[in-house]
Amino acid sequence: MTTPNTPLPYGGQPADGNVNEDQPTMSMPVAPPQDEQPQTDGNTTERRYALAPQQLFQATHDQLTTGATFTLDHEDVQSGTFAFHSFDGAHFTLSLVAEGAAGTAVRLSAVNDTNGRRSAEFFDSLDKRIGVVPAPGAQRSRGAAYATIAQQHKKTSKLAVFAVIVAVIYAFLAIIGDGGLSILIFLALIPALLAGFSLYITRREGSRQGRPLAWAAVIIIVGGLVAGEVTGIVKDKQHEIETAAQCVAYTWPDSELGALLPEPESTTGEIGHESETSFSIDVCDVSVEQFNDYIDAVKDKGFTVDYSKSSDSFHADNDAGYSVSIYYALSDENVMSISIDAPDDEADAAKPESESSDDATTKAPTTESQNQPSDSPTDATADDFKAAMDSYEAFFDKYVEFMTTYQNDGQPVSMLADYLDMMQQYTDTMAKLDAIDENTLTPEQSQYYLEVMGRINQKLASVAQ
Repeated sequence: MTTPNTPLPYGGQPADGNVNEDQPTMSMPVAPPQDEQPQTDGNTTERRYALAPQQLFQATHDQLTTGATFTLDHEDVQSGTFAFHSFDGAHFTLSLVAEGAAGTAVRLSAVNDTNGRRSAEFFDSLDKRIGVVPAPGAQRSRGAAYATIAQQHKKTSKLAVFAVIVAVIYAFLAIIGDGGLSILIFLALIPALLAGFSLYITRREGSRQGRPLAWAAVIIIVGGLVAGEVTGIVKDKQHEIETAAQCVAYTWPDSELGALLPEPESTTGEIGHESETSFSIDVCDVSVEQFNDYIDAVKDKGFTVDYSKSSDSFHADNDAGYSVSIYYALSDENVMSISIDAPDDEADAAKPESESSDDATTKAPTTESQNQPSDSPTDATADDFKAAMDSYEAFFDKYVEFMTTYQNDGQPVSMLADYLDMMQQYTDTMAKLDAIDENTLTPEQSQYYLEVMGRINQKLASVAQ
């Protein structure tokens, strides 16, 4: 098959740029008069289209250079003629004749075209290319059927519009979320299905238009997936940097509280706070064996009163009333958290004299004050802290339950709505927790914080297993 260069449109604009106002320039065909009959002379077939010669010349050129049935032998842009043949030996000459406002006449002469079969095939292909169909009731002698407009004004697909909206929501959640690649792929299932169906119904033969919207949904989904994964990598890197900044060389305190505990084997970590009545530290790079050995060393130091021990925590008092709490978080850094508090009587003795007198006054309230509820700022702060920690733990209880169901049921798509609700709860819970200033926590609050975090880490470990 020969493929000549794309020609200039037949009957195009003059070289001087002046427009021939008599030349039809309609962009869509219209039905010819119903009383007009196709003209046939021997093996010559004539049809008329309400199209400009330029459009018909380009459509004919494209058909002859891309189809498999016919091979283009010659074309003349100036005269608007074509010479071509079919694979079975039929030869054709086609000419385009401009007829002003009526459109363009197409005359096709054939040689060796038995029963006009190839002529009919040529016109059928041309009709499909320019978007027309045979007129109802028209005769099809040698392919000389009337041609009318295929008035197919497709409506925009609502599914394609919805697919774009869902894709945007997915991309937003993927960027702001903390899920890994598996979660991102799981969340992308519904938007991907919507985009796939949109591409199907907006295909050329489909019943709806809006294919650019369908492709836009696909691009947004892929972009959201990539952006979410990149965001996750960046957040993980930031976490590593922040953790590395905490795991620095420390000096074990030589205070009375420090002397009550054995010094850990690891020399990297971060001291949380240190005072006469309390001390806490996070020790990094602690193995499970080192954690268990440290617990034994603490017990050797006398902390055996009312003790309780699990695989990742230890609580005990000594005979003098000092209380120690130790938690182990199996993570990338393997952190062991240690805190020790003096007995209440020594904590009271360590207070300034003015504060002690104030406490004495507080401890001896009048009968009227005893009957009034306590609403001091200190009580309110303590209540807020406990409520925030309880809310934090309750969220992770729900998260563990969700992930257990998700894994046992084979990762069903129907759990997407529950996941989105959970992410909203997580945002609210973290906002309450971030509002707490850890530097202002009392020893009791610090201990409660460690207890809650220890329980949460143990629950999350069960899901990971």
